[in-house]
Amino acid sequence: MPFGNTIHDIDNKVYYTFGLPMYYRVNMKVLSETFENPTIFPKYNEFSFIVDPNVYKPLNIPCYVAGILEGNVYRMIGNSKKIQKGLNLNLFNSDSSYFVVIPVMSDGSFYQMGVPPGDYKLTVDPKQLEILGLKQNPEFLEFTVKKTIDGDFIDNLNLELVSATFKTVEKETPKEEKIDTAQIEDKNVIPETPTDTTVAKQQPKIKIEPNETFIYNYASSTATAIPTDLYPYLDAVVEYVLNKPGVRISVAGHTETMPTIQQARDISEKRAQEIAKYLESKGIPSRSIYARGLGALYPLESNLTPEGQAKNRRVEIMVIE
Repeated sequence: MPFGNTIHDIDNKVYYTFGLPMYYRVNMKVLSETFENPTIFPKYNEFSFIVDPNVYKPLNIPCYVAGILEGNVYRMIGNSKKIQKGLNLNLFNSDSSYFVVIPVMSDGSFYQMGVPPGDYKLTVDPKQLEILGLKQNPEFLEFTVKKTIDGDFIDNLNLELVSATFKTVEKETPKEEKIDTAQIEDKNVIPETPTDTTVAKQQPKIKIEPNETFIYNYASSTATAIPTDLYPYLDAVVEYVLNKPGVRISVAGHTETMPTIQQARDISEKRAQEIAKYLESKGIPSRSIYARGLGALYPLESNLTPEGQAKNRRVEIMVIE
């Protein structure tokens, strides 16, 4: 409030505000981030009231406790279940304004406090699924955290993983357009070379395949800047995501074996963050981008050969729907 004086009664946890102009409409905003208990949220973030003359007006702000989630991750082998540990779960709401990564514990269970009310989707990190050759069935676990006084507790959120076959996406090579020499009347005349504008129009449009991994390999071991030939793909990702609200982007940086683990982590993280910054500069909200560096933990080939090292220093990008 821009006017008035406030006294805080700590013992009774009450705020008294006085000196307000009579008959004025006062707008108030509740800053939930200042609450001592981070799991408590106000029912209304903003409200207003009319100042009555010479009288204290009690203003009771209704609050609710955020939800708690609990569940397990299983790997289906035939008709039997086996616990699956060591994974990360992505939890996000319907408009992607809330996103959090939940680790799966050693017994295959997970637990998350402080989830605001709303509609949610829960899924295993798609990169980890690809590495393990698994897929989640169904693709997303959907549920609602309700607004209640005591907080909503949702248990038995069981995610089931089954075997999957991931296909490799290969870029199509544009076919070379042949010139029909029979249509050239004067054989001594050399056909005109297409202008830059003509060539640009003939370039095939990059097609974004959702939920499939795009891999780009870096030329050198320590390179982190975005290479020039990667920009067309990133621009295609931007165009695709901006036209589909709620879609997210996973960016994972990787390296070959480096002198130290920390160096590998730093380089891989820098690769992922450079791409994330570029996507943000083009209008993609940061909350829609999950960027991280994984160092040399997940090689595609052996690091004992130069060819294997070249394939391992990479970035992997996935558009998640």
